[in-house]
Amino acid sequence: MKKLALALAMGALVATGAFADLSFGISGVQYFDDDSTTVQEAFKNLQDGVGVFYGGFVEITGKHMGLGASFNFNMDDSYGVTAMDTMQYDFNLYMSYHLFGNHFFIDPFVNFGIGMNAYAYQDAAAAKQYMKDYYDYMYIYPYPEDAYIDEDDPLYASLYCDFSAGLGINLGGIGIFVKGSYVMPLDGVVKGTYDDDIYDYDQYWLYYISPGDEYDIPAWFTSNFKWTFGARINLY
Repeated sequence: MKKLALALAMGALVATGAFADLSFGISGVQYFDDDSTTVQEAFKNLQDGVGVFYGGFVEITGKHMGLGASFNFNMDDSYGVTAMDTMQYDFNLYMSYHLFGNHFFIDPFVNFGIGMNAYAYQDAAAAKQYMKDYYDYMYIYPYPEDAYIDEDDPLYASLYCDFSAGLGINLGGIGIFVKGSYVMPLDGVVKGTYDDDIYDYDQYWLYYISPGDEYDIPAWFTSNFKWTFGARINLY
């Protein structure tokens, strides 16, 4: 993962050269299962904001090649307890190729990226305290391992790579775009690290697992297809 990210970054820096253009903007990402979701259903979900990850991106480009990063998220407040509200998020680092150059009015492009899709508490510290209070109230000792909440790492996470094709429209300093992506999970697991304060509650917390020890974060893979739409500001 780290070697591939470094290779992408170095390749893009060489390609963009010293006089790189910069663009940034807002975007929405929607995952859907092409085996069970029709195009009409996906568009209806988009209109209703169902399953849409909102966020932003930044991209540096040369004449044709570029390097970008995006972060999008989706909040879930349905649990009924504020401390236990969750979120899904998607981070992606990608290389892009703009067929006619990123200044052209019609901008067809392709991307190759690597990323992580994850599921986490919105406020992990509050969720951790809520779980502690619950198990204390129920007189359950020691706390079960699946009750542990890491403040620094997500509950679930999966690494992936994606291949995308899209089309943009540029009007000088502003533009819009849409792209579709095929997503493939990468082998291996995302590692988490137990917090330094896991012994704060009592001596039985997590069966004496030492702070700093690594553990495997369970996989969280959404689907094999996503599409992204957005608006951008171009600084040429």
